[in-house]
This record gives sequence, C-alpha cells and structure tokens, in this order.
Amino acid sequence: MSEEKMMILKMLEQGKITPNEATELLNAVKDREAGKTSSIQSDLGKKVEILSKDLEPKLRMAAKTLLDKTASFADKLSKSLSDSNTFSFFIGGKEKTLELHAGSRCNTELRLNAKNGMIYIKGYNGDKITAKINYVPKDSSHDIELVELGNAFYLNYDEIYFNKVAIEAFVPEKLFAKLYLETNNDKILVDGFKSETMNIYNSKGSIELKNITAEKLDVETNNAKIILKNITGKSVKAETSNGTIEAKQCDVEKIDLTTSEAEIILDAESKELRESNFYQWNVETSNAAVKINTQKDPRVGYDLKANTSLNGVQINIGNMNYKVNEKNYVKGITNNYSIAHNKVSLNIETSNAPIIIS
Repeated sequence: MSEEKMMILKMLEQGKITPNEATELLNAVKDREAGKTSSIQSDLGKKVEILSKDLEPKLRMAAKTLLDKTASFADKLSKSLSDSNTFSFFIGGKEKTLELHAGSRCNTELRLNAKNGMIYIKGYNGDKITAKINYVPKDSSHDIELVELGNAFYLNYDEIYFNKVAIEAFVPEKLFAKLYLETNNDKILVDGFKSETMNIYNSKGSIELKNITAEKLDVETNNAKIILKNITGKSVKAETSNGTIEAKQCDVEKIDLTTSEAEIILDAESKELRESNFYQWNVETSNAAVKINTQKDPRVGYDLKANTSLNGVQINIGNMNYKVNEKNYVKGITNNYSIAHNKVSLNIETSNAPIIIS
C-alpha cells in the first residue's frame, strides 16, 4: 500500500476525517495512479483546503504534502508536454497524449516510429511513458495507440493511413534494454537514456543524442548532421552523408564515424576515459576536414594513422614517435604508449581537405 493511502487511513482511524472525506481522498489517489492527472491538482486541492480547516497543524501539513506528492510530478509532465513548443504544428493535424506504465521488467524494448515528423525523447526517473502525438491521418477511421505486446512497448498505427506522425515523449530512462527509433524528413533528439542497445534511424533529418549510456549504439541518417554529446559505452557507429558529424565528451571503447562531403569533429579532450584500457576510433569522410581534440593526460597514449589527399596532416601532439611523417600521410605512436593506462588507436581518412589533430 502506498504512503498516501496509509496516511489517509491513519487520519480516518484517529477520527480526524470522516469516512466520506477519506473516500474522496482515496479516490483522488486512485485517479492519480491510473494516470488521470489533468484535474487532480484543482480537485484534490479543494478537498484538502476544506479538510484543513478541521485538522490539527501537523495533520494539515501532512494533507498538504499528500496533495503535492499525488499531483505535482504528474502535472509537471503533462504541463511540459501541453506547453511544449517542440512541434511545428501540422496543418490539418491532430494531437493527443498517450500514457502507459512500463513497470520494472527486464529485457523490455521501446520502439517508436514517426513519419515525416520529429521524435523527441526525454528520459526521466520513473516507470511511465507519457507521449504527445501530433499527426495527420488520411481519414478519420484510423487511430494511433501506445501499446504493450510481450516485452515490447510501441506506437501502434498503420503508416499507410497517415501523412505525418510526430512524437514527443517522457520515457523511463533506465527500464528498457533496447530502444528503436525511426523517422524521416525531420529530426530525432534523445536526451538522457540508458540501454544495452540503441538503434536510431532517420532519412533526410538530423540526429542529436546527449547524455546516453549504451553498450551498442547505431545511428544512421543521410543528407543531415549527427551530433553526439556525453556518450558512454562499448560501441558507437554513426553514419551519414552530406552532413557533419560532431562527437564530444564520448567515453566509448569503439567509435566508427563515417560521412561524405562534410566535416567530422571528434572532441575527446574534456571527458576522462574510464570505459576501457584500449580504444579504437575510426573516422572517415571525403572532401572535408577532420578535426580531433585528444586527451591532454599523460596516462593516455596514442597510436595514430592519418591519411588525406591533395592536402595535409597537422599534428599538435607532443612526444610523437613518427614511423611515417609525410605531408598527407602520418603514422606514429606517442612515446608513452607502451606504459599508458589508456591506449587509443586513431585511424583517420579524408580527401581534398586537412586533418588537424591537437
């Protein structure tokens, strides 16, 4: 039994509230647990205000605490979604808010597919999915639901009957072993999530991920940029075309960044490497520059290979022992590599543009 219900029953037992008043409070708590949050703050507030006139000061404070605990957080979620300006509202579109308790089971999967619309996922410390859906159906006979099937939670609709679907959702940040997101022609943004596997797919839209922990993270789009910030894990693979890739504050054992006709920036300077003793980072683009900021830590050693064409390689790392040191091809190892606590292998390739490593 929840603390709120025990408090109400104790007040009833002590004769501080009547059975009818206790029933009203219990029903309000029940509504909150069932996800009915839109009117809880006002309805329960009125009940507490009436009851407080006859309560002792300590019980009056307890009743006020009950009001705050039963309504505050849920109302914040609902208000955040209702007041959000994340969506550019679709002409002729509809909007609905869906909620579903995720529980605390292991090996669950969250799958959210949008269509011609954005996906914005914000992780929080809870157990309920709350999603605002903005959509344009081709006719009124088809709907969208948030459903649970086996160990999978997903947005259920037939894409054939919708022109556009966009998703903005608060989701439990640690409950899902797998996260799958897919859309097109708009952006994907995920802020705060921990999972074993994450697969993020887009087409002609950007992808931005920050404050992420994942054993395996696969990110793919085209004709748009990819931004990765504060990522921790074993493996990250990010691929796009005609779009830049920026990876900052990443403590990831194996990184593969691939694009074309666009710049790649890998900034590892401001995050301590703790995930592994050996790192493998591969960076490849064409007709654009590559810029790498390395750790300025004597405990980190580098094994470096950088190759470009029709341009040059600029190395600003001290204590390098060069095996090859040509204008457009450099291969070397830092003098501390053999005794370094963290060893980083860097393979960098581009064409018609410089490689700058500092």
